[in-house]
Amino acid sequence: MDFHQSPSASARSTALHSRFLQSEDSSESLRVRAYIGFRTQILLFLLSGPPTSFLTSKLGLHSNTFIHNILINIYAKRGSINDARLLFEACPSLDPVSCNIMVSGFVKAGQLNNARKLFDIMPGKGCVSFTTMKMGLVQNDCFREALEVFNDMMSDGVVPNDLTLVNVICACSHFGEILNYRMIHALAIKLFVEGLVLVSTNLMRVYFLCSGVGEARRLFEKMPEVNLVSWNVTLNGYAKAGRVDMARSCLREFLIRM
Repeated sequence: MDFHQSPSASARSTALHSRFLQSEDSSESLRVRAYIGFRTQILLFLLSGPPTSFLTSKLGLHSNTFIHNILINIYAKRGSINDARLLFEACPSLDPVSCNIMVSGFVKAGQLNNARKLFDIMPGKGCVSFTTMKMGLVQNDCFREALEVFNDMMSDGVVPNDLTLVNVICACSHFGEILNYRMIHALAIKLFVEGLVLVSTNLMRVYFLCSGVGEARRLFEKMPEVNLVSWNVTLNGYAKAGRVDMARSCLREFLIRM
């Protein structure tokens, strides 16, 4: 795998590409498309086939990181990882956006080794980069390696988000150490994501796994909103811990509130 090692392209193209990927608003998407211009629309129309030297040289893709990243993203998302890789390797330098796209594409294609090789050398790793890599490792049962990536993330001073913490919680659940859960819980409080249903529900799940019934109960009672999964985790947790009265009480509350 031939990955480049020289840094990065323009901040403007990176910001616009991020907006293009994240926007679900059609008007925003249209504004970004307007910036791309008519020539790029023709180029996107030609994407029915594999990438060729015509696409990269005749239309100037080799010098336009923004357009290049869009093309890589299109191929990666539709599962044409080899085509995405060809375009990626045609880039004159490593760009954080294209690297994130390729890491995600490799993970989805089950090419975890390629994802990790690129992740290790890519410039400008951020929360998206670390979280994507951790998700891939967790999905492939590489739990200890996922925790190592999380430690690297914290050492680099990159702030995690709720999805990061959920994947870390999942990795920790395979080692059964309540101290780890408490540390992640403390971090969730510090980042103001403790009240999010996804984070709280997963924390409750692991607390129940290691007999932290009291902590799971306090967390459940503090949740500003709960969903069906939260109720299910709580009821199962009480039942498996032999807390029949608490399970019955929880079930009655569920029937009243739902």
